[in-house]
Amino acid sequence: LGGHASTVMFANINPCDRHSNETTSTLRYAARAKKIKNRPRVNQDPKNALLKQLQSEIEKLKALLEEKDKIIASAEAMKGDAAGSTEDVDGGKTDG
Repeated sequence: LGGHASTVMFANINPCDRHSNETTSTLRYAARAKKIKNRPRVNQDPKNALLKQLQSEIEKLKALLEEKDKIIASAEAMKGDAAGSTEDVDGGKTDG
């Protein structure tokens, strides 16, 4: 009993007194079989599972790299703006 399929079991019993031991044994077995619980899961090849995991990690790393590039670009833009604002009002020429 188990696997990924549905399972049906019939417990056939006999009402005759001569077969009471067999009937009792069958009912005990049926009660034990009824308690079996299956936890279905997707069959996956270990190589495919590893490949899927690595692809997910690559996507995360790409996102982090893109975020880092945006932060660097904005910092460089701020640095460029700060350098441009240090010139004198008369166009950067100073009297000397």
